[in-house]
Amino acid sequence: MCTPGFEAVSYGGGGGGGGGSNFAAAQASDVSIGTSDRGLGQNGLVTFTPLTATGIAPQFTSPSAASFTAGQSGSFTVSATGTPLPGLAATGLPAGLTFTDNGDGTATLAGRPTSAGTRTVQVTAANGTAPDAQQNLAVTVAPPAAPIKATGKPGTPVLSDDNGWDTGLRDSDYTITMNMWWGNNGSTYRLFENGNLIASRDLVDNSPAAQQVAVPVTGKADGTYVYTCQLTNSFGTTSCGSHTVTVADAKPGTPVLSKIQTGAWGSGDYTVAMNMWWGTNGDTYRLYENGVLIDNQTLTVHTPAAQQATTVVSGRPNGTYEYRAELSNEFGTTTSSGIYTVTVGQ
Repeated sequence: MCTPGFEAVSYGGGGGGGGGSNFAAAQASDVSIGTSDRGLGQNGLVTFTPLTATGIAPQFTSPSAASFTAGQSGSFTVSATGTPLPGLAATGLPAGLTFTDNGDGTATLAGRPTSAGTRTVQVTAANGTAPDAQQNLAVTVAPPAAPIKATGKPGTPVLSDDNGWDTGLRDSDYTITMNMWWGNNGSTYRLFENGNLIASRDLVDNSPAAQQVAVPVTGKADGTYVYTCQLTNSFGTTSCGSHTVTVADAKPGTPVLSKIQTGAWGSGDYTVAMNMWWGTNGDTYRLYENGVLIDNQTLTVHTPAAQQATTVVSGRPNGTYEYRAELSNEFGTTTSSGIYTVTVGQ
């Protein structure tokens, strides 16, 4: 006999002998599992009350970003888990897209978006078990692909530069320009410096019109730089001839020293002036007297304009003083030509 309130497993008696205990003979239909407070029922079975399953709140399992192209059909599947499987809904859809709940814990975002851009779509998953799941789905619509007008490999690109023409100096900053004067256009342009890729640009196919790309180059030390390029489209790649740029004026121009007498003529009170009349500017100025640094200044750079710095010298006793100046920038140092000598007492 079962004790009320306990869980039990019971089975019907299997033929013969007053309901003997033969598990092997028990039929699946004779077994019931659960709880009872009423003891044995008809045919020796325990009557049980079924247990109610507990729901599980929904969670999204699909990525939080989707991509489409304007004017082209596309689709993206949103999915979520939960017990029971949740229903899905969305708001804030881009024009041209629809959101369809598939009834199985998934939904389909599909259609032909009408314009490019990025929108945030609010997606909700709900199954009656709190809390509902919320997802901010970033939908990015790319611009439509440009039509292809080329009928063959790109025309031949030609390189040029403006170094020496922009400031009059063959300095560290210049522009490398590619011209494809007429022919099939390229969709991609690549520029190489001494064999290394330094720039890549996506281009619009407007065949057979000319194409031009200008790439600024900065921060080059004195030296020789060889440039090559490639124009590529769906039909192939066309390379240009090499183009060489020589940088000779990356370091500052030459400083020139002079004296401005501030006291009596021949006295030890004067000013040493530095002028760099024209050329690449320095950002640091140093003045040495008899080999000893006596002044260090930070200068404003405005290449190729002139630069000037002054150093006040006072109270020097009779004697000879030798001055040397330096102008420096990131590419090196230029020293004044020769030694500038000041004699005090004459």
